[in-house]
Amino acid sequence: MTRSNPGSPLLLGPLLRHVGETDATVWVQTADTARVTVRCGGGSWSADTFAVHGFHYALVVVDGLEPGTVHPYTVEVGDTAVWPPAESAYPPSRIATLRRSKPARLAFGSCRTSSPHDQQGNRMHGVDALRAYAVRMAEDDEDGWPDLCVFLGDQVYADRQICPQMLDFIRSRRDTSQPPGEEIKDYVEYDYLYRLAWTDPAVRWIPVHRSLHDDLR
Repeated sequence: MTRSNPGSPLLLGPLLRHVGETDATVWVQTADTARVTVRCGGGSWSADTFAVHGFHYALVVVDGLEPGTVHPYTVEVGDTAVWPPAESAYPPSRIATLRRSKPARLAFGSCRTSSPHDQQGNRMHGVDALRAYAVRMAEDDEDGWPDLCVFLGDQVYADRQICPQMLDFIRSRRDTSQPPGEEIKDYVEYDYLYRLAWTDPAVRWIPVHRSLHDDLR
């Protein structure tokens, strides 16, 4: 699994799960119970984590912003600055609020597998279009960036096309000769599967609102 900073209290995210005209919602997964703070445009907003099956998440609502404005933001978990990572090669993450008079620019896609981005992985699954798009965004003028990325389904595969890292994780915790074999079994395995899908540095960086529609097949 790729992590931008091993040992960081931030496991996954931040993801912009909502952006409106004056507000935005930032989602993160943390290593433990914590208070998460987002700093943006001279203000700060915080929320405590909540737990699901022993995993920790937070949703921080950033509000009071002006429509049609762009603000870089940072994230802290407790007293630790966790985003952006110090070694990041990408532009600052940002919140770009909507303006009703401006047409919305939309990017969308579907059917993405977690595979190595090397020659063998590209030959088996094709080039990861989302990762390639993120790299291009980082190199382009921000005026061409989309306002929203819509993921239409199959962002992970639970029953086929399991990547080698996922198979190693499954085999490390249970006997795959017993049902469901090498398919995803429970929340712990889904958590690991989604982290594999979303921790590539380029994909993790994409600084726009993401709308996820996944059937978890």
